[in-house]
Amino acid sequence: MHHLSLIPSHSIAALPLPLATVEQVLGSNAALIGGIAVILVLAIPIIAIVGAYYTKHRREQLWNETARLAIEKGQPVPVRPPSDDELRAPPLPTAGVDLREWDRLKRIRKRREDIRNGLLLAAFGGALALAHPGHGTGFPGYILLFIGIALFLNGILDGVFFGGSDDASGHPPQS
Repeated sequence: MHHLSLIPSHSIAALPLPLATVEQVLGSNAALIGGIAVILVLAIPIIAIVGAYYTKHRREQLWNETARLAIEKGQPVPVRPPSDDELRAPPLPTAGVDLREWDRLKRIRKRREDIRNGLLLAAFGGALALAHPGHGTGFPGYILLFIGIALFLNGILDGVFFGGSDDASGHPPQS
């Protein structure tokens, strides 16, 4: 019988090691751990949504406290910072701008976004479908591919039927 220190180190890697199954390693807790993993994965979007609402609530609470302190000290009420929804909204037309021109420019920006997003989704979906071609695993890629094609066609057809000769820069014409 050989002692372990007498075995050369390069031959230790050649020793056959038995492979353990998940049930052997985890025992009867395998189902419990799998269930906890599923619950945690499903909880991630809920945690994100609750966090977003809490952040919005906390921002509003801090602004109200700031306004209350300003009123108590006889200072003017500070201007309320814009909300996330107000920051994402397209800018409103300024005085002297024709509303039809403003709406046309808004439509051009939306068309350009549809074309860009459609191309991105189609490229990502096509790559995903090509990366997993067998046994139905490329199915999510095909879904993204067809959504991207639909967005791209929506942007193109919107330009064809509602003013295809518009300036795609989104800037108002110089007069």
